[in-house]
Amino acid sequence: MQTVLLNRPVHGIVEDVSRLDMLSVPGADVLVASPICTEAAPAGGNAVRQQRQQPWAATRATAWCLIRYAEIHRPAVIVGENVLRFARWDLFEPWLKVFEAMNYTAQIVSVNAAHVSSPGNPAAPQVRERLVFVYLDAFGPHGSGGSREEFLPDYLLGRVGGNLRLVCRP
Repeated sequence: MQTVLLNRPVHGIVEDVSRLDMLSVPGADVLVASPICTEAAPAGGNAVRQQRQQPWAATRATAWCLIRYAEIHRPAVIVGENVLRFARWDLFEPWLKVFEAMNYTAQIVSVNAAHVSSPGNPAAPQVRERLVFVYLDAFGPHGSGGSREEFLPDYLLGRVGGNLRLVCRP
């Protein structure tokens, strides 16, 4: 957190997200948030098999923060991304089931970051496979029963270039 404070202007709450009281965070119709990826990323020699010897503590803490926020604020849409190996996290399937228990439906795709762009947002200048997840509240925003499409920003309704495919856990 010290590095962030030195390099970026911060407005609002500065706290370790795993200790954050979600009641102190404003609600929103769309939450854009992602679990930390450093433990799952292949960079630095990380391996899925290391989960048993060195559990992915930061991954677990930050992944459950999305659930904690959703439980309190019930956003209509939750969007995030991570490295593909996040889907091989030991708790990935239970994590999905918790969202399902809160009446969210999930769409999970693998996309190459070099193929994703929109006006004013150029594609990444590198080839990186990413896992993108979108959870939609089955009952609409805050349980209202309204149309989800009313609350999706244009960039989420727009076209995504490249080759999209469902991510299947081996």
